Amino acid sequence: ESEDTTRLALLFSALDAYRDGEPAPLLQGRDLLLALEGDTYILPDRNAEDSRRALSLSVEGIDIPDLALFQHYLPKQWPMSLKGGEGRLQLDAKLATDAMSLDINITSEEADMGLRQYNFSTDLDFAVKLVNPAIRTSSTRFDGSYIRLTGARLQREQRADTGSWDAAFTLNKGDLSLLDPQVKKQRGDGLDLLKLLGETNAREMLGNADGTVDFEAHVSSLAWISVLMSEKFHSSFSGRGDMQGLLKVRDSLPRPGTRAQINSEELQVSFLDYVSEGEGEITFVVKDDVGGELPDWHMAIDLREANLKRSGQEAALIVDADIAL
Repeated sequence: ESEDTTRLALLFSALDAYRDGEPAPLLQGRDLLLALEGDTYILPDRNAEDSRRALSLSVEGIDIPDLALFQHYLPKQWPMSLKGGEGRLQLDAKLATDAMSLDINITSEEADMGLRQYNFSTDLDFAVKLVNPAIRTSSTRFDGSYIRLTGARLQREQRADTGSWDAAFTLNKGDLSLLDPQVKKQRGDGLDLLKLLGETNAREMLGNADGTVDFEAHVSSLAWISVLMSEKFHSSFSGRGDMQGLLKVRDSLPRPGTRAQINSEELQVSFLDYVSEGEGEITFVVKDDVGGELPDWHMAIDLREANLKRSGQEAALIVDADIAL
């Protein structure tokens, strides 16, 4: 304790943490360190801003009995969901009245997840890294955040499993605002992050995300594209590829200007009764003003030095051609 600052540290040797109203524990484990800082007044004014107030939380490793309980903290409009499985959490968080630093890592050897109407199981390694030195005037940096899926198996009704695949998605550079612009405007210089976090739930804050993210990814199988497309297109994809793109979001969902390109040296595309294979790219773009929960995705396929043949036949109808779909 200094002359005008009080510091309090709490070490939980054993902990069961529950979300209010839930009978099952959200977290279970040992050695959770919580540190608090504030002024030395015995009865501080709850409405007065004190820049000395800060909170830090360190978790070296704590068990997650059921990942599905964390779904409560994810925005409803996100297509990805947590269905179940056990996991482990590491956390290092530092929060002040106008600044934040957050590093969260969740791992699981068999997580049950969903992507809209599809379910899959996978080894999961998920990290969120947030840094903002001045909440009132700056966007939040997401650089280095990632999600890695290993041995993922995707299934849906009336369609066979596509086999296991791996994927790694990394945010190279991201500037996002997590606060409602109206709240920022109304509170101005009086905005207090710690007080705001007490009034706002995580789902609401993440759902307000607005900004731009530069990303890259690697996928070991492109068969997932086939599964996510409607059967009426009678198409399928195979091969592996690397992806680069720019994600523009409003209210945490894609908006026009979002673009992703997959490059593959061994791309195979089946469409109706024809099969084409070669080196090429698949490009996804959100166009017009239709972002939101059902964005208007446009897809283009370009193959170079490709062959084209009928399904089930060995002989190619066209060889070494550039094909665009």
